Amino acid sequence: MDRHHVLDALYNHIWDKSKVLAGKRVGEIEHTPKGVTVHCKDGSTFDGDVVAGADGVHSLVRREMWRYSDSMEPGKVSEEEKNSKEEQFLD
Repeated sequence: MDRHHVLDALYNHIWDKSKVLAGKRVGEIEHTPKGVTVHCKDGSTFDGDVVAGADGVHSLVRREMWRYSDSMEPGKVSEEEKNSKEEQFLD
C-alpha cells in the first residue's frame, strides 16, 4: 500500500488532530510503564500510547522498534530483516 494512502487512512480516523505532529525529528523512543515517550531532536518530548512512523523502511522509528525488540528478546529481529530492501515490504 502506498505510504500516502496509509497516512490518509490513519489521519482520517484520529479524532483529535492536534495530537498529530508532522515534521518532528525523532531522536529516541522510550518505553514507559504508561506508554511511550518520544524524545525529539529539538529537545521536545511527547508522551503517548502509540508512535506511528511513516518515514520509510529504513527509518529511525523502525530502528528504535528493533532496538526495543532486541532489549526484550535478543535476536528476534534477524540481521536479514534489518538489512532487507524496501521492495520486500511492499508485497
